[in-house]
Amino acid sequence: MLVKKRFLSHDEVQGQVNNIIRHLQKNGIKPAAIVGITRGGLTPAVMMSHYFNCPLLVLDYSLRDRDEASLNDAATNHVIDRMGELIETGQIVVVDDINDSGETLKGLKGLFHDEFFSDNNIIYATLLEKSTSKFDCDFYGEMLMDTQCDDWIVFPWEDWWLNKS
Repeated sequence: MLVKKRFLSHDEVQGQVNNIIRHLQKNGIKPAAIVGITRGGLTPAVMMSHYFNCPLLVLDYSLRDRDEASLNDAATNHVIDRMGELIETGQIVVVDDINDSGETLKGLKGLFHDEFFSDNNIIYATLLEKSTSKFDCDFYGEMLMDTQCDDWIVFPWEDWWLNKS
């Protein structure tokens, strides 16, 4: 079976970021900080951090690229400590590119809640949310329905040198 690829353009990503920002504002959320998840969450997180004029924290967390034992490193602990400081002034928005299976975001939620954060002060947002995911984001730029969930999404910062979008 051939995998259907969907190449997103920079304009599509900008529109998805705008959708998330609009939903955050509609719900009265002015983030105290944006946390970008490596690698795919960094571009939208930078955009949102600039828009809201708030700190950007980078969290190197990937179930695909790392093993669970390596998640408790000094850099991760530094980000969590900084989140703990900033949470006093508002909510933290955690940003990733896609909520595929939901495993990454479930893992993060577990990591954060093992620390001292509650459900109402951490907001999860992704550019794309698959309807088949086991984790429901608070906000997303676009919902991928069942018929689109098998598509392989290629973001403009992936394989950009091939100039497909």
